[in-house]
Amino acid sequence: MNSTHNIGVQGPILIKLCNFDACNRIRTRDLLDESLSPAELGNRVEKIGQKPLSDGLSADVENNIYITDVEHCGIARMAPDGTLQTLIKDKRVLWADGLSFGPDNYIYLTDSNIPHILTAFMNPHQKNG
Repeated sequence: MNSTHNIGVQGPILIKLCNFDACNRIRTRDLLDESLSPAELGNRVEKIGQKPLSDGLSADVENNIYITDVEHCGIARMAPDGTLQTLIKDKRVLWADGLSFGPDNYIYLTDSNIPHILTAFMNPHQKNG
C-alpha cells in the first residue's frame, strides 16, 4: 500500500518515539522511504535515553523533550544527549498528563484525577476526600 504524508514542514525532521521506559527517534525521511525494508528501517531507530513513566511530552526549539513524570508527581527534561533532569516534583501534581508550551514562555501542564478515580473504582466503599 502506497501512501503520501504531508507534514507541512521541510528539512530533516525527527520523530521521537517514547515507549514505557525509553525515548527513541527516527528521521521522518527514513519513515517515508519506501525502499527501506522493515529491518533497515528498524536499524535507523536511535535510542535517546531512559525516561520515567509518563503520559505526555513536548519538545522545545533546542531539542529538549519535556516529559510528564507520573510516578514522581512532576515533569522531567531530557536533553538531546539523553541526560534526564527532574524539573518539578510536587505532591500536588496527582497524575501529570499533558504538556504544552504557550506563547507567553510558560509551559502548561494538565493534571488528571486518575489516582482518585482508580481508588474509588478499586474500593467503592471508601470515601475520597
